[in-house]
Amino acid sequence: MQRIRTTSMKSQIRKAIVELVKDMPSDSDGKLPSEIDMANTLGVSRIALREVVKQLEQDGTLVSIHGKGTFANREVTKMKVRLTPAVEFEQAIRNSGYDASVSLESVSITTPPESVRKSLRLEPDEKVVRVRKTFYGDGHPAVFCEDMFSASLLGESSLVEKELEKSTFEYLLEKAGIIVVHDIAELLARTTDDLEGFPSAKQEALKPLLLIESVYYTAKHRPIMYVNAYMDTEYVKLSILRRQDVYED
Repeated sequence: MQRIRTTSMKSQIRKAIVELVKDMPSDSDGKLPSEIDMANTLGVSRIALREVVKQLEQDGTLVSIHGKGTFANREVTKMKVRLTPAVEFEQAIRNSGYDASVSLESVSITTPPESVRKSLRLEPDEKVVRVRKTFYGDGHPAVFCEDMFSASLLGESSLVEKELEKSTFEYLLEKAGIIVVHDIAELLARTTDDLEGFPSAKQEALKPLLLIESVYYTAKHRPIMYVNAYMDTEYVKLSILRRQDVYED
């Protein structure tokens, strides 16, 4: 572990602890140094360190046992792509062991489906910008992604298709100063036959897909974007760590 020398303090503390967990010998008990020792080694406050440790406990990376200390859950580090927190699709494909690339299929301004209109709290006549992209793993379609957000967010700016080749989240940040902080998602079973507007899907044989249907929100819980992400789980290996509610008499 090395001293922290950056302004993004918490992210660097998290990175340092995760690296420590990965580097632990396989025959160790996984116990972390004391809070005081880690804070001194990293050159950070115990308050900042404690907040990061708490976050890592919540996502299952660390486990605290009263009276014994904090231990690493090294099984978590073996997980390729976690459903929480959300992972950028190209990185998810790389984590699954494939070379990643992306192709912008189409950008349009259109009338949204009723479910999208309600989820984004749009006016009856309000249009959305719809962005469709295909993410590839080793040249094979791995994720078919459809982003929709209100066209009113563009303000006076004109819609330039090329600008949406990058992340839609970055685009909204640049054009409207909007920062998305969380999403609420539903997982559904679909096939490539259910896809519309993705020519690349029709080039493949019929395949099952996992649809992650999400609404993304700002810190003030304002719905900003509706996303349909159809994943081929051959190329994106998803994992989730679930806490069990176990009660003793």
